[in-house]
Amino acid sequence: MVLDENFDIRTFTAGVLTYVGKAPRGSATSDAYWQIKRVDQTSDIVITYADGTDKFDKVWDDLATYSY
Repeated sequence: MVLDENFDIRTFTAGVLTYVGKAPRGSATSDAYWQIKRVDQTSDIVITYADGTDKFDKVWDDLATYSY
């Protein structure tokens, strides 16, 4: 994976689900500057974005409240 020094990356894993967040460097996890995606490895790898969008407008602290 190539890391971009202009962004912070966060991950959270719960069983077969891994959440990956990306935001401009220095963003607080409570700021609405995050792009969040969920990687589901139940049978195949399925990647979906929070609320169906790859925009940088989500709050990392609220990752469990979004639809995937």
